Amino acid sequence: MRDDVKEPFHIVWPLANCSCAATISFTNSKIHYKLVSKLDILMEKLIPNHDGLQITAFGSMSIGDHVKVLCITKEREALLELKQGLIDEYKMLSSWKNEECCSWRGVKCSNTTGHILALNLRGGTDNGSNIVTLTEYLNLSRSYFTGPIPPQLQNLTNLRSLDLSSNSLTFKSLDWLSHLVYLEYLDLSVSIVQEKNWLQEIIKLSNLRELHLSSCQLPIIDPSSLVSANISSSRLSILDISYNQYSSPAIDSWLFNFTSLTSLALSGSNLGQISTSFGCLKSLDHLNLYGSGIQGRIPRYFGNLSRLRSFDASSNNLNQPFSELLGILSESNISLEFLSFEGNALTGSLNNLTRFSTLRELRLHGNLLNGIFHESFRQISSLEYLDLSNNQMTGPLLDLALIPSLRELHLRSNHFNGMIPQDCKAYPKVWGNFSTLKVSMLLIICYKVIRLSSSNLGPLFPKWLQTQNSYSFLDLSLNSISDTMPSWFPKSPSTLYSLNLSYNQISGKIRDLSANNALMVIDFSYNNFSGPLPKIPKVVSQLRVDNNQFSGSLNSICTLRSPTTLDLSANLLSGEIPDCWTPMSVPMVLNVANNNISGSIPYSRCSSTSSLSALYVRNNNLSGQFPASLKNCQGLKVLDLGRNTLSGKIPKWIATKLAYLGILSLRFNKFSGSIPPSICQLQSIQILDLSGNYLSGRIPKCFSNFTTLQLLHDGSNVSYNFDPYVTRVGMLYHGNALVQWKNKESEYRNTLCLLKTIDLSSKELVGDIPKDFSRMNALLSLNLSRNNLTGTIIEGIGLMKMLESLDLSRNQLSGKIPIGLANLTFLSVLDLSNNNFSGRIPSSTQLQGFDSSSYGGNIQLCGPPLPECLTFAPPESSCWL
Repeated sequence: MRDDVKEPFHIVWPLANCSCAATISFTNSKIHYKLVSKLDILMEKLIPNHDGLQITAFGSMSIGDHVKVLCITKEREALLELKQGLIDEYKMLSSWKNEECCSWRGVKCSNTTGHILALNLRGGTDNGSNIVTLTEYLNLSRSYFTGPIPPQLQNLTNLRSLDLSSNSLTFKSLDWLSHLVYLEYLDLSVSIVQEKNWLQEIIKLSNLRELHLSSCQLPIIDPSSLVSANISSSRLSILDISYNQYSSPAIDSWLFNFTSLTSLALSGSNLGQISTSFGCLKSLDHLNLYGSGIQGRIPRYFGNLSRLRSFDASSNNLNQPFSELLGILSESNISLEFLSFEGNALTGSLNNLTRFSTLRELRLHGNLLNGIFHESFRQISSLEYLDLSNNQMTGPLLDLALIPSLRELHLRSNHFNGMIPQDCKAYPKVWGNFSTLKVSMLLIICYKVIRLSSSNLGPLFPKWLQTQNSYSFLDLSLNSISDTMPSWFPKSPSTLYSLNLSYNQISGKIRDLSANNALMVIDFSYNNFSGPLPKIPKVVSQLRVDNNQFSGSLNSICTLRSPTTLDLSANLLSGEIPDCWTPMSVPMVLNVANNNISGSIPYSRCSSTSSLSALYVRNNNLSGQFPASLKNCQGLKVLDLGRNTLSGKIPKWIATKLAYLGILSLRFNKFSGSIPPSICQLQSIQILDLSGNYLSGRIPKCFSNFTTLQLLHDGSNVSYNFDPYVTRVGMLYHGNALVQWKNKESEYRNTLCLLKTIDLSSKELVGDIPKDFSRMNALLSLNLSRNNLTGTIIEGIGLMKMLESLDLSRNQLSGKIPIGLANLTFLSVLDLSNNNFSGRIPSSTQLQGFDSSSYGGNIQLCGPPLPECLTFAPPESSCWL
């Protein structure tokens, strides 16, 4: 609906008595402004209760047709107030002088009332071809508005398109929507929708065709409330409810009744086993299930989706043979153009592609595919993009002559052999002297992509790059380059948007890159760069400079407009985390672990609608109490505050305000007091690490309520691969966790979703181990060591069959070791030392396989691998008949 929208300019408009910052963008305008206002102030000033005002990014404005009508004084004053804050480089508002504001450029008034109907600040020719005389389009996205919506919105009864996305708005009620009877397009994404009956209110909009409610914390719909709702009569065609953490049961009762849907986005959900009801949505041509927690297989009912053109199921846990999946998708007369299953566990070979003659993009990065290129690739004459990297494919490379339309090919990290095809040797400037290298050492370079990862280019920085002037993607990672950055490199092509120099030994300072206005992705991680953080373009979305020797403050990151991933970890950075960002510029991932950062976490880091999903500040010098600013980080999945000097109590609100936490690490701080029982409400928790603190009191019995630790399946519905929302340009950021695992402190990334651990090793916990711990039958590691626990090992320990590591050492536990412990066949680490256990160690291959140190310090314990127990045989006796 908005294909013509280009990058907006930002305008600043200071108003008196305004408390919050906001930005309105008028597409492709040559005027820049900033606006400091709440949404209701803007509405009050520019949208009176009459015909309405059109604020639009579409069309142009005609001036010659204006009728000479004296404009309303208040409205003229509002426009003059607007002009005072404008930076009008091109003198577009030079006509805003006289009393007759209806004759000013970009202003259109009602011929009968004199009220302003339209304000258009778009650049271009004023031909009047697209003017709508009444308010029909209102686009206030990314405007930094806060608070509740103003009631004046319901007066814009002629609206056909309303976009309030990416603000900090709260929708307690949606009943005002019923006044917008002509509405066809609605976008409230990245807001807080508190209306429990949100679906019922949406259904009332009989003309609605397109609905976007991504990241709105949507309440779960009560199926009984939909009895009177006629969903099947809805004409909704496009629906986006991604990143609302919906599970299959929460949506199955209503979603599949929208049979007119042509586009559906459920990214960032918790679907689990995918519903067969997807086969009911026979009109779908676009389906996005990216990172939606899918387990197992795509069901055969997907063969009913005969109109499907685009299907994205990347970053899930699909583990079926790829040939089976293709067979399902080819059962009907389809016209697939885009197919992505990146980041799954698909197996088998690529052989059954003959039915996909219209396919333009095929993305299979990061699976378990094997075999060779199949002849069926001859049939895909329209293929433009193919990514098979990070698989296990073998044999010679594909003959590129078979696919003349191919523009981009990614084959990194496979087992191909042979020579590079002749087709790619047509690019000598790009290849340099590398055309005779085996393909198994590097990735094919064609067109505007230069990807030479793992190609042994070092030790010098490749000079032939200086002669290239049109590439947009450069990857020189893993090349053993130990040079410094050449002086000519900041003058890289103006088209360069992705730069990856990671995993080399490049040293020295990085020169100013801020002039490279196209750069959106920068990865300098794992090098030897030093000095202050480099100056980078404001448009950079992803910045990785981790594992270097950068020093100084973090203040340079304040210039970024809308970052999604910032990884500055493992450097020598110091000072405080700057308090400089507005809520909408908060990144999705902020990692400043392993530095010398002090102070506290600033309040600007979060708002209730911010996109912050992962925060890593471990191993720094943060002090004070648990950061109250985190109360507003309601989308957090990962919170790592480990190895700082934070103190005080763990707040009770941690579970209610941070309900989506999957990883919580507070290890090795100075927290004290008891563990709040409210922590048991963290239904998605997988890793809970409270070790190395001064926690006291009893272990809450409700720990058995952790539902994720009771789910026996491979992987978790929670994904820690964070999507940067940058199509093609961005790369997934793999979350990490530092845990004590099998007597060793280790950092986990790729297998993070599989870890399920609890570590309460501390100093002062007392009482017994709650009996209901046995309900956590999916737990892999349990560490309760170094406390003052009493009582016995729970009898139901044998039910925790997934346990691989159990540490109960250095407590005051007593009694016998239960026989059920021998049933834990996966157990590879066991430490029961320094307690008061007694009796014989149960005989089993499992328990006798551990070293004697696992049982040491229990003076009344005996039996292998400890010394044999003392036996007392009865004296011999004789029988007299």
